[in-house]
Amino acid sequence: MVHSSTLVVAGVYILLQYRYCLFDVLSILKYIRVIRLVLRRFGLLNEFDIKKLIAYSTLRHVSIIIYILRFKLFKVVYFHLNIHAIFKSLMFICFGFVILSSYHAQDKRLVTLINLNPIIKIVYYFSCLCLAGLPFLRGFFSKDLIIEKIIEISLERRFVFLLLGFLRVRIYYRIKLLRLTNVLFSYSLVEKRYLGISRILLILSVIVVLINIFLSLVFSLSLELISFKLFIYFLVLAFLFLSIMTN
Repeated sequence: MVHSSTLVVAGVYILLQYRYCLFDVLSILKYIRVIRLVLRRFGLLNEFDIKKLIAYSTLRHVSIIIYILRFKLFKVVYFHLNIHAIFKSLMFICFGFVILSSYHAQDKRLVTLINLNPIIKIVYYFSCLCLAGLPFLRGFFSKDLIIEKIIEISLERRFVFLLLGFLRVRIYYRIKLLRLTNVLFSYSLVEKRYLGISRILLILSVIVVLINIFLSLVFSLSLELISFKLFIYFLVLAFLFLSIMTN
């Protein structure tokens, strides 16, 4: 949690505060971030340590944030930075509980028989899907706006296609985490000693939702355009649901 919500946020926040003085440096960091994205993508494919899997996701988000700083999208950067820090903190708390319950085993191959409270499972899925940018969830607003602004502003099309390719790899990463936790988390055991942590996570989830609603109102990120996009996504999902039901 310290890694995602304190150290990383502090570094990017310093870049935001000195953005005009470091504008030339940001142009160089843009290329470094792209190289870092490539290296981290290859790293997560064969990684088994739970904490490293989450840390690779943090590096990817920070790389994208520093990349879009070059385009002077400061409000978008700050909005996405807060969303990432909050939901990633929830993920670290859930996985910290997994490690604690598995007698401090951090290798995913050693923690496949863990039984957890269903509330913890729901909180983890909620934070993971929000970070993945699933439509109708909070992470969708910032990521969709980032992709749209980069395509709209960027004249370097090769970086746009490279970024879109990394976003496709992100889908594999999220599926990997969800498949891992689908085995890790089980509804078969609900112990009383887990109820306290479950209540804390549930309260934190409610606070997270309220904070993100406040951030959306503060930044006013094209609410009319976002509402139209959500309507289109809703029509697509409804069509897919009807297709599945009729088959």
